Amino acid sequence: MLPTLHFALCTSLVPLAHARGSDAGHRYPTTRQACSPLCIPHFALCTSLVPLAHARGSDAGHRYPTTRQACSPLCIPHFALCTSLAPLAHARGSNRILFSKSLPNSWFIKSISAFLLFICSHTLLIIVLTILSLYAYHVAILKPIRPVHLEIQTHRANPVGILRSSFRQEGKVMHSNHGRITGLRLEQLKLIQAAFAGEALPKGHPDALPILQSREYGASRAALQLAKELELDRALYSRPEPWVNDLLAMVAGRLIYQGSKLSLSHQWPNTTLWEQCAVQGPVDVQVHCYGPMDRLLERQVGIQKALARKHLQEGRLVLYDITSSYFEGEYEQSELVAFGYNRDGKRQQEQMVMGLICNQDGCPVGVEVFAGNTQDASTVPAKIKEVQERYGIKKLIFVGDRGMITQANYEKVKDWQGLWTISALTAC
Repeated sequence: MLPTLHFALCTSLVPLAHARGSDAGHRYPTTRQACSPLCIPHFALCTSLVPLAHARGSDAGHRYPTTRQACSPLCIPHFALCTSLAPLAHARGSNRILFSKSLPNSWFIKSISAFLLFICSHTLLIIVLTILSLYAYHVAILKPIRPVHLEIQTHRANPVGILRSSFRQEGKVMHSNHGRITGLRLEQLKLIQAAFAGEALPKGHPDALPILQSREYGASRAALQLAKELELDRALYSRPEPWVNDLLAMVAGRLIYQGSKLSLSHQWPNTTLWEQCAVQGPVDVQVHCYGPMDRLLERQVGIQKALARKHLQEGRLVLYDITSSYFEGEYEQSELVAFGYNRDGKRQQEQMVMGLICNQDGCPVGVEVFAGNTQDASTVPAKIKEVQERYGIKKLIFVGDRGMITQANYEKVKDWQGLWTISALTAC
């Protein structure tokens, strides 16, 4: 195949070849004899290189040139090629094609050679490059892409990694090797193997640390730690009990997740609050919220005494106020829910009334829930007596609005020892 391709190249160029000066009648062709316009620039190069070529055997006195006859050092490698292939060249002028006896006796090859005789060498080069490009495209693009994996062989003294592609052909598993990795330890080869398998990520990659689950921790931790520093857990009960932890969780949850107890119980998949309070798994609102609140109600008096000892002082202000909260829906068998003066303007809704005692800084000390139809002023004498007798504060300055310290209430408490009141004036 190579002599055939080179034959076309030589037959278009070698007519320029002749023994320089020594053979009569052999002259250099002019540019008009070039086979195509593209050959004109090539003509200048060939006239210096191709004189080494010769038609073998058919012309007497034509002999093979030696490397001494090369016109330049660049002609020497071209000389070796042309002297072996130049027998295919013909002598221009006789209009005859002289085939070498060394050509295979094949009609097909000779026909192709005769056809290529009339093709310019540049055209032939373009054809060859086009064929090579199509072959490269076939190999690089059309060839199926197979994944590469690293196979580690440890039967030798040192482990060896083989880059290999595996595929199935005609029912058999075939392998295609691409290279070898040597000089590494087994642990290093395993890391490379994991990288080929997509199981290794570079340092700092966003996916190097996958987030499986995100749960709130910091806010719950801070709220619970603050409650313990304030000794709220000891105020609830002197001994650690599960219901005490549940109450601490509800106190912290009220600060972080404003909502109902049922809503707080549904927050357990999103927060570590309940786990920090020793509650594992799903939270049952009946067990972990309503049950502990019943225990809290039993401990209310003791808890408020502890808060009063810590926050109330003799002869200081004691603040008292009343508010109300209305209910939606229907309530039966309730001693507290009733219609009354609603501060939210919800006259069609039943409500309950709550009274709150605070120290001079506004820190809550005691709370009590009254029926929804309770008047504000009716709760004042009992609250003053509660502060003096239950909490042990004999001297105090009771502060309330004009709706509490009315003239009737003032007449009741004006003679009590250690009591002063501050209120607002009523309109005349």
